[in-house]
Amino acid sequence: MSKELTTARIFLQAVLPLFEELPKGDEAAKKAIKGLAGVITFRAPHGLAAQVEMKDGTIAVTQGKGKKSSITLYLPTVKMLNNLFKNKGFALPIPVWGIWNIKLVNAFTKLGDRLNFYMTPDPKRPLNTGETKLAATLLLFAAILGAAPVGRGEEQKAIDKIPNGIAQFDIKGEPSVYIEKQKNEFRAAKGRPGDYNMFMSFRDYDIAYKMFVGKLDFMAAIPMGDITLSGSLPMADQFSQLMLKVGEYTQ
Repeated sequence: MSKELTTARIFLQAVLPLFEELPKGDEAAKKAIKGLAGVITFRAPHGLAAQVEMKDGTIAVTQGKGKKSSITLYLPTVKMLNNLFKNKGFALPIPVWGIWNIKLVNAFTKLGDRLNFYMTPDPKRPLNTGETKLAATLLLFAAILGAAPVGRGEEQKAIDKIPNGIAQFDIKGEPSVYIEKQKNEFRAAKGRPGDYNMFMSFRDYDIAYKMFVGKLDFMAAIPMGDITLSGSLPMADQFSQLMLKVGEYTQ
């Protein structure tokens, strides 16, 4: 799988699901989708498709195109899809259906601005407690959900080294996300698995945020009790390498 295609899968399978979290903790995001109802479908070559549904002040993201679409946006190339998410401007999608529902796209654009606020904060404007909580949640989900398409793509040799099983990650017990490797299958999802072979938990949101933005020494945090790590250490080591590579694809 090419780097461009792996990057596109990260955007659809790891970045789009982050939009679900925005209305739960960000007032500007709540305002952006207030009163709106509809489904935006993103399509690109190689069977790439995902849908964003706005309804009753919430957002639900699904892969594929199973829901009835209010507006369908087609990106003629995978590179254009990636440029759209990287905010490079010239990757304008073609509305092939529902152009009259452009208000949904405008709301999505506002949500994208809010996501950027949390994922790439201004160092001159520190996040407050509530913002740090949401930012830590988004960064956790992005790292774990993004590791799956990275592993299935160009990093196939890396996942061959990972023992079969499930790794769970959480912050204070919730939010939780996990990644599962079974033979040639490699998937990640929000929520709590029925069981796990490796477990990592952050003591609080501030600790998690500092680790994901590179302000915390991981090895020093474990004996301090800021991070709990148990189970398969080889699994933890290999997953951490995949998580680090996610950012290399999306920059």
